[in-house]
Amino acid sequence: MTDFTLKIQFSKADTISLNQQGYLVAIVKGQQTAATVNQVPVWVTFAPFENNLATWDSIYGLFGSPDPAGSNAPITTYSSEFPAESGAIYPFQYNSFGKPEAAGEPNTYTVQNADGRKLTFGLLQSITANGVAHNAQPTSATAIETNMNIQLLPSDTVSIFMFNVVQNGIVIITNETALLDVDMKTNPQQTIHFDGQQFVVGPLP
Repeated sequence: MTDFTLKIQFSKADTISLNQQGYLVAIVKGQQTAATVNQVPVWVTFAPFENNLATWDSIYGLFGSPDPAGSNAPITTYSSEFPAESGAIYPFQYNSFGKPEAAGEPNTYTVQNADGRKLTFGLLQSITANGVAHNAQPTSATAIETNMNIQLLPSDTVSIFMFNVVQNGIVIITNETALLDVDMKTNPQQTIHFDGQQFVVGPLP
């Protein structure tokens, strides 16, 4: 079931120019700034058409990985639990998620790192962009020490920008265009467009 729909429009001239330069549309989860966007995984990227469509639902999962968070390196979801149960605590031991235990905070996903070493955990969420399904992609990544818990909070806000060298799951580096934060919770079906320099809310004029 699709809970959210985001239409992204470009003029013909911008579509040609951006593709000639190798630019991609990048979407990350959460309200970001130029400083924080470098610390979160890219949820999805795609080459821009004149009319683009991204859809997703509210089903979340969890992942565990030895890869460092926020290091401009790929994040591989070596172990995962998808879908995961909201409001539960998932123990992570022997490099795997166990059965959810005592109730955690409502509308959150809690991981208990019992693996004996520092590991990176985060949320997973699927998205379909221009007809291509990207299943269980990382949307957040935080490293925690052993014997610690982390509460992961889903966000219905997405940040969109253009970038010319990026892949799904790689932490953003630099040179992105200005970010546009879109709150999909208040309006789950929205249209934005590229004005030649950055994204703007609303359809092409």
